[in-house]
Parts: sequence; C-alpha cells; structure tokens
Amino acid sequence: MNEIINEFVIKLHNKKNLSKNTEVSYSIDVKNMLSYMKVKSTNDIPKISKDKLNKYIEYLNDNKKPSTVCRNIASIKEFFVYALEEGMIEKNPSLSIRKPKLEKTKPEILTEEEVDLLLSQPSGKSPKELRDKAMLELMYATGLKVSELIELKVDDIHLNESNSYLICSTSKGVRKVEFQKVAKVALDEYLKNGREGISKTDSGVLFPNVYGNKMSRQGFWKLIKSYGKKVGIEKDITPNMIRNSFASHMIVCGVDIDEVKELMGFTSDLSTQRFLTNNNKRLKN
Repeated sequence: MNEIINEFVIKLHNKKNLSKNTEVSYSIDVKNMLSYMKVKSTNDIPKISKDKLNKYIEYLNDNKKPSTVCRNIASIKEFFVYALEEGMIEKNPSLSIRKPKLEKTKPEILTEEEVDLLLSQPSGKSPKELRDKAMLELMYATGLKVSELIELKVDDIHLNESNSYLICSTSKGVRKVEFQKVAKVALDEYLKNGREGISKTDSGVLFPNVYGNKMSRQGFWKLIKSYGKKVGIEKDITPNMIRNSFASHMIVCGVDIDEVKELMGFTSDLSTQRFLTNNNKRLKN
C-alpha cells in the first residue's frame, strides 16, 4: 500500500508541482484514510464506497479542526482521481463529498511593541545567538515563510550599502526581496563572526544547525517560542505570526497593497486583503 501512495504523490508532484510539505500532508492523509478503511491491497480500494467515505468524514469532523478536515478532503479527492486514472476503480466515490465552510479569521499578529521585544532577543554574541538574531531580523524584514527562510543559501544573500536583497526560490518561481539596514547589519555580523562557529561542515546553507544541515521548521518554531517566553510575550508565537506581522505593519505604515503582495509572494489579491484591518479604513476603501 505504501508503494501505491508513493506513486500517487509522484503523479501529483508532476501534475501540480506542490510543495514538499503539501505532498507529505497528502501522503499522510491518504494513508490515514486507507488505514481507517482497513485497506491492505489494491483490490480493497474499489470496496471504498461513498457511504464509507462519508462516515470517515464524520469521524474527522468529530476529531479534527475544520481546516484539517478540508485538507483531508482535498487529499482524498486527489487520490481517487488518481485511482480512477490508473484503472483501480470504475467510479469515483468522493465526487459528492463537500468541504466544510471555514469562517474567515483575521491573521494572528504581534503588535509593533511585541515585535520590538522579540527582536531584542537574542542579545549575545555567541555563534548561535548571532544566527538566531539574523534569522528573526530577516524574517520580519522580508515576510518570508519559515520554509523559505531555512532553505536560503549563502549565495542567495546580497549585502550592499544602498540595496541589500535576497533571492527566494520556490516551486512557484523566483523572486527578489529587498531588505533594509537593520536586517543587513544582523546578517553581516552573523556571516563574519557567527556562521563558521555553528558547524564544522559547510553545506552552503545560510542558517545551518550544528550538523551543518538546514534547520527544521520545528527547530525554528521552538527557537522563537523560547525567545518570546524570555521577554514575557504571552501569545503562542509561531513563525507565521511573524510573517503576518510584517504584512500587517507594512500596510498600516502606508505601503501599497500590491507591493506587500509581491513581497509576500502571494498570487491572489484576497490573500493580501486579509491584512486590511478595521483601523485602516482608507486602504480598505
């Protein structure tokens, strides 16, 4: 069964060019669904009926968040499209399944005062603290996703007196992101006095862990959580909260919404418009 799931993910990658994290999520979702159905072979897949799928969705609704249920349904629908194309089934049992409606919520952000507190840490000069400082400053200065931040290579960074920028490469393309002096200074000090002290192995990763490899998403999450706790921020800080704060603060300061869209790497105007707050009536209009 693992072989079928792996083939499904490969086909999905070739067709949609999804991010690695999304592919992993789809794989886990389908594996959980097949496990719930007690599917042990390809011959069992045609036995999955619409009624059985609806019961599984009911189970998800009772035990998972609506956003997680939506993602599971997307994964399941894609899997049965694949199964139909491969001749495993004659009829797609997932056609009538509908995603639950999600309430639109405003992105969670930090206040400017909370951001200042967070960026005041780390304050030391050890290689690790210089790395952490550069990561936090760069993330808030650019609005990068954590996955984009940890994938950066040294060669992606261009530090100039008048125009510092980085090159961000993702499955959706390549974009140039400029950043200002505070992030430049933190990066410059880290590259000169910190990076070589992190690891003896140089893989070219901008922010390596002690083994010379890129830091994990969980590792960075734990890092910012510990610094937030240290300065007394009670919110459950996440990497995405820093990214959201960047976008919201830029808009409040009067930066054009199209510029924020480009900086964030959004393809949809709706993604950017989430950051228009009630206190920003001029931009809303």
